[in-house]
Amino acid sequence: MLFCMEPQLSKESFRTLCDKVNSVVKSKSWWQKFGVDWGVAGLRFLVFLLGYGIFVQVGVGYRIIGMIIMSYGLYALCLTGFIRVDIMDIARDIG
Repeated sequence: MLFCMEPQLSKESFRTLCDKVNSVVKSKSWWQKFGVDWGVAGLRFLVFLLGYGIFVQVGVGYRIIGMIIMSYGLYALCLTGFIRVDIMDIARDIG
């Protein structure tokens, strides 16, 4: 049987951790916070458009390839969305 123990964190150490996290977040540039996410989302949207461009061509092979590319683009946009958490990056900067 596994027992889960919640870590005991004092208020002082929690505030220290919050201050460190806030300082790391404030030190990041706009590009690191948001630009990378929007850039990746834009590329995924372009992949979707590329798939659609191939899909509307005449021929069964074009339709199949276009559908595969569109499916990947839509999968990447819908499943992952715009959320990208840099937990390891924050942990590396703190410690």
